[in-house]
Amino acid sequence: MGRSHARLAPSSASRWLRCPASVQFIEDEGIEDEGGTAANTGSILHGVCEDCLRNSVSPYAFVGDTMEYEGTTLEFSDLHADEIQKGLDYIDEIPGRLFIEKRLDLGRWMPGQFGTMDVGIIGQKRVTIFDWKWGYIPVQAVDNDQMRIYALGFWDKYVRKQYPHIRKFRLIIWQPFAPGGGGEWDIDLDDLLDFGDQLIKIAKTTYRKDAPFVPGDKQCAYCPAAKNLVCEAYKKFTLDMLIDDEDAIDEEIEMGIPLRMANTKHMSPERRSHILQHRSMINKFLDRLAAEELDDALKGRPTPGRKAVDGRSPARKYTDKEEAEREITLILPDEEAYTRKLISPTQLEKVVSEKTYRRLEKRLIDRGEPKPVMVPVGDRRPAKQTLLAELDED
Repeated sequence: MGRSHARLAPSSASRWLRCPASVQFIEDEGIEDEGGTAANTGSILHGVCEDCLRNSVSPYAFVGDTMEYEGTTLEFSDLHADEIQKGLDYIDEIPGRLFIEKRLDLGRWMPGQFGTMDVGIIGQKRVTIFDWKWGYIPVQAVDNDQMRIYALGFWDKYVRKQYPHIRKFRLIIWQPFAPGGGGEWDIDLDDLLDFGDQLIKIAKTTYRKDAPFVPGDKQCAYCPAAKNLVCEAYKKFTLDMLIDDEDAIDEEIEMGIPLRMANTKHMSPERRSHILQHRSMINKFLDRLAAEELDDALKGRPTPGRKAVDGRSPARKYTDKEEAEREITLILPDEEAYTRKLISPTQLEKVVSEKTYRRLEKRLIDRGEPKPVMVPVGDRRPAKQTLLAELDED
């Protein structure tokens, strides 16, 4: 096959499967795939989950601890402990042999690749793959590439020879902080192996010199080539969604004409949905452009018509809170030195009995009406009733 790839974790599965050229391009360009704050926070919480499972430790034992990973700091809270405990309870209810944080060789389908599975459970008739996710962008269990890759690797190493009779798999994503995210999905061994055959074909494609770039929301979301704005296919794909004639931009700049966006007056519902489906991708693209421009300005590179200035200052804070408290309480009486704030309904629920909370909730707590939002049709939440449907019922 010629060249070899750098090893990619299955978290990059969407890029591997959907954009074959990106795999070798990232290696050739020497682009580092840095996790960022969200990924580092996830790593911290994954570590707590692993510790709880391996050592039978309660997550509440970590409340109040300050945790750090790759420059990211997290204050572990009751909320973190609550959600981890719910996940642990979920796992405890699944009968079978438990496997924690197992490294899986994926070479049978993706040469030179491996990944680490959070939790695997081998029951009498079914294998369960459980994955913790701590992000705020919903991830579905249904047809999830990463989870199917984990299932293949786990089956190959631990199930295939020792438990050949098991042909059912349940894939579970636990994602407590993303409404509509997570869930369960069942797949049988035949369908799983069919997916593996697709992986083999795609893996071969990634080695070809003419492997195609195929930009899109899923494959570009965490791609380091997109993040660093070095992928021309990504930039063109994003601009084409919004601008009717990209080649006319230079002419508009010369003539001082405002940027002409795609005409929305006669836009089809299909194109509108296509653009909004890629909204997060477009927003990330603009944020990356802005960060690149600011970096250029601070380093003295060209930023035509724009300059860097001091923005709004952050909120003021005491350099030494304890010392400030000592001095201020000498100057001011307590009623002026301190402020009091009523606890929130969420905090109240934790410190009173369930019966007391339910009684107070009826009289004093307004849950409010959730605002409608648009999500992919695969989202687990039920669709809102349309106005036409409501009229038909009347």
